[in-house]
Amino acid sequence: MAASAASGNGGTTAGAASSTLADRWRIDPDAPLPTFDLPSAQAFAATELPAQERPLLAFLCTSGLPFRAESARLLAGSSIEGLLGLIAYGIVDWPAEQARVPALLYERPKGDPVCELFGKRIVPGCGDEPIRALLRPIGRGLRVLQRLNIAHRGIRPDNLWFEDAANRSAVAGCALSGPAGWDQPSPFEPLERAMAERAGRGEGDTAADIYALGVTVLWLVTGPPAWSFLPDAEVLSARVGKGSYSALTQGVRLPEWLVEPLRCMLADDPDQRWTLRELQAWLDGMPLPMHISPPLPSAEGPFVFSGKPFIGLRELAMAMARDVPAAAQAIRGGSLQTWLRHGLRDPIRAKRLDELVEGATYNAAEIGGGDDALVARALLLIDETAPIRYRDAAFSVDGFGPVLAKRVLDGESVQTLAEAIAIGLPKLCLMQSRGSGAAKVERARRLVALSGYLRDPRLGFGVERCLYVANPGLPCLSLSIATCGVVELADLLRELEAAAAAATDDKLLDRHVAGFIAARIGNEAAAAIPLSGLSDPDAATSATAMLALLAFVQARHPDAPRPRLARWIGRKLPAAIASIRHRPTRVALEREAARKIALGDLCGLHVLISDPEPRRRDHSGFRTATAAWKRAEMEIAALDRLQAQRQLAAQARGARVAAIIGLSGACVSIGATILLALR
Repeated sequence: MAASAASGNGGTTAGAASSTLADRWRIDPDAPLPTFDLPSAQAFAATELPAQERPLLAFLCTSGLPFRAESARLLAGSSIEGLLGLIAYGIVDWPAEQARVPALLYERPKGDPVCELFGKRIVPGCGDEPIRALLRPIGRGLRVLQRLNIAHRGIRPDNLWFEDAANRSAVAGCALSGPAGWDQPSPFEPLERAMAERAGRGEGDTAADIYALGVTVLWLVTGPPAWSFLPDAEVLSARVGKGSYSALTQGVRLPEWLVEPLRCMLADDPDQRWTLRELQAWLDGMPLPMHISPPLPSAEGPFVFSGKPFIGLRELAMAMARDVPAAAQAIRGGSLQTWLRHGLRDPIRAKRLDELVEGATYNAAEIGGGDDALVARALLLIDETAPIRYRDAAFSVDGFGPVLAKRVLDGESVQTLAEAIAIGLPKLCLMQSRGSGAAKVERARRLVALSGYLRDPRLGFGVERCLYVANPGLPCLSLSIATCGVVELADLLRELEAAAAAATDDKLLDRHVAGFIAARIGNEAAAAIPLSGLSDPDAATSATAMLALLAFVQARHPDAPRPRLARWIGRKLPAAIASIRHRPTRVALEREAARKIALGDLCGLHVLISDPEPRRRDHSGFRTATAAWKRAEMEIAALDRLQAQRQLAAQARGARVAAIIGLSGACVSIGATILLALR
């Protein structure tokens, strides 16, 4: 086993002349190794600290696309025969980019590039032993990758190296610095993946590696073929029309011993291509397994499309993908189905196309009945192994994530990709595929989840969540931390803390941050967090949901307090605190919240704000006070209703008293008068 892997979290620093990975490995930006450069990464010298004795090789990912983080996680720290050893990976501060970028650290090969030396070892009469000796360790390495459910996806002549100084043992180089197949020239990709756009070729499987190994063998044995100087589109058209073996070996004089191995490794039908067991049998010198390919169906006559005759379905499908209106007319009019029934004698495929047309006609509103959708579905029925081709997109089912990332990074619209998911093209593609049941079920489950996210416009869902679920190696693209290279959830709060000082109230926790967190914590954990509250129009609800999300991350990665981030979220909490009606309780809550904010304790702040007991007591006390207030109001109203009656009674009583007083006074006056008169 090699040294322990760095997981890409924290611990990266930058010096004036170097960068370090996990405080253990030094990468020298002033020591480039252009011989090892890849289309998706630049190579630099690296050493282990503090000894600096063993020369290492670091690839700095520069493509701007997600690297293969899941595969790197499984391979880091392991030593596999036939493969360049991945020591560690992570995010480093890189002066040339003025940003943090992914870095992959490998053992540096001690030998020379295979493509520069191998041709000199081929001498007349040597047979196939040199090539078998060269490829045996690589074949064993592919077997280990197969057990890990990983495809290499980077086998080509300029990515093979001699591991030892004596140039005896070969290893396959790095293929993790970009999306699977991104670094591969189109002829080194199997036909079903070469037809996809570069970012959408997909993770693939061992069958794709065996095909690439076959093209590599052809190149090493015969030298650079003529097609290596032609445009990829021209070579692809030739492969579609003639088959990959015929197109790539045309004009090449093959040794007799190489004909059958190449025919089996370059088979365009993955089911007819050699398996690893058969490849290993050849490499071990055992008799070649007999492969009898079933004859391709021959048409009685060509199908004329856009003025050109076509015999093969794959070539016809490619032409239809380039001319959707004409293809839709041929399918809706039934001429294609007629040719399939009578010319190609394929009534089953014709019936499926008829059903497709009928469904598109009568259920247009439900499944999408436009020409683009109809032709995209039809192409999957005509050529079952081809990628999804819809409008301007072409991608394998397992290549959806990198295609989505490419468009987002390039600032392009993702509407086409969202529509392709919504109208069920990946599902139809999976139904047509011949893969294992478990793999198909898992891919179908992921597609259902992605489809649900795409339809939900709320924060924590939408395109952003799809982006990070489908691309574990993609850094968070939020504008506030876009240059920080945050790939792991453990790094997120540290960078948000640094950005919080200058963040406005509505720019720090945006759609990308919410989608990144939701994708990285997993569906079960995300279901326990009130993500729906992030988009709630009520300020108190949305602020509490934001706090819950950040507190969850801090609870999972409690590396340090986050006072600036706490102050940022604290500015949004007055609405939540104001919902407490009891003034002494509210004042006490504000005082305690200020203390938690000063400590940078997001978890404690969340517990304080979301604690149901004070709110239950406040609600209970409010109900009691409300009831008392209502009773007082009723008493006052009752008093108001009796006031008029009391006034009348008082007036009557006053009149009686006044009359009595007046009468009494009169009597006294009369009595006094009488007494005076008698005297």
